[in-house]
Amino acid sequence: MGNGTHLIFFPETFPYGKGEAFIETEIIYLSKYFDKITIFPFKYGKSRVPRPVPDNVFVMPPLIQGKISHSSLLKPINLNQFRFFISEFFRKKVYLKRVWYKNWLDDTIQTKMLLENKDLQDFLNKAEKLGSAVFYFYWGQWAANMLPFITKLSSNKIVRFHGTDLYEEREVNEGYISFRRQLLDSISVACFVSKHGMNYLRHKYADIDFKSNLHPLGVTECGICPPSFDNILRIVTCSSATPVKRLHIIPDTLKNLPFTVKWTHIGDGPLLHELKRSAETLPTNIEVSFLGYIPNKLVREHYMKHAVDLFINVSSSEGLPVTISEALSTGIPVFATNVGGTGELVDDTIGKLLPANITPRDLANEIEHYFYLPVKVKERLRRKARTRWNEKANAKKNYTDFARFLVSTIENQAQKS
Repeated sequence: MGNGTHLIFFPETFPYGKGEAFIETEIIYLSKYFDKITIFPFKYGKSRVPRPVPDNVFVMPPLIQGKISHSSLLKPINLNQFRFFISEFFRKKVYLKRVWYKNWLDDTIQTKMLLENKDLQDFLNKAEKLGSAVFYFYWGQWAANMLPFITKLSSNKIVRFHGTDLYEEREVNEGYISFRRQLLDSISVACFVSKHGMNYLRHKYADIDFKSNLHPLGVTECGICPPSFDNILRIVTCSSATPVKRLHIIPDTLKNLPFTVKWTHIGDGPLLHELKRSAETLPTNIEVSFLGYIPNKLVREHYMKHAVDLFINVSSSEGLPVTISEALSTGIPVFATNVGGTGELVDDTIGKLLPANITPRDLANEIEHYFYLPVKVKERLRRKARTRWNEKANAKKNYTDFARFLVSTIENQAQKS
């Protein structure tokens, strides 16, 4: 730990709800390098019961509680804030698309609420006077949108970028993320979970000279998953059932396979019911199990107790998928589409990097080819998968490096002052 170092951390919901499970591991490493960590969740998750955190971590009430009200726009507004929001409205022409307008309106209201949050503003002022502080925003949106307005905050402002909060072309964004240019102008360092993401943003905003670093997420050691020995192919998918995950092509793929397959899906989501209906039409050689949402820790415990031969991810967009890292850590070969940073983890030595727009028929052909590979080849893929995790996604290495980086920003600032 440092000498009076303080990390002020802004996730979306952690430690509330069940989301952001990967922070459960990261916070342990961060707590070893900072004397104190204060967490400001942006909002509650689906539960108001917080998950356990280390003793030197203090959790504040969420910044946004309850539903946002559009009527708040009718309240008096600071002239600079008004100019900021209206300038964005016309400069980015958010009125051209309903999704753009909705995102702009929600982000405007939420940012206004943050700036009016007296407890938060008082805390920021006091924390700044203490020195040796780092402000760490886990996502490149939500709470981070207030940064352009906090001009007097001289402490390090670190923003991490992943997937949905980074790629403007994603379906939920349709080409627009609010206040992106202003955010990049106001941060100390942008941290990315993948090289692909870092290159994407640097190219898209090449005229802005912002500092950037690569800091991938990681998963912990937990053991080896056994393969099948009964001539049945056991496949696992693990994700929310949302459009970007393209899970609908899995049933269409499996129906083309001539051998016995047991497919297990882990995760819930708005399209799960539709996915289950599609699975009901599969032929008798395909057995399906939907486990729903299970906690991050239990996912890998499942891999320890049940044979898995292949992990599949067919997303249309990704950051750097933690679910793939989890599979690799247990020695499961991975087939995944070449989107986002996935190619930084997956290649033919540990599975298969698939075309981004792969069809069910082509995916079935790839799976069938894998099924008939010699046992020794499959064993080599499993060993290589485990090695890939250790090289690229080992939590101990990645989070220790990141924690040291955060502390180093304090030391560098002290040397300059």
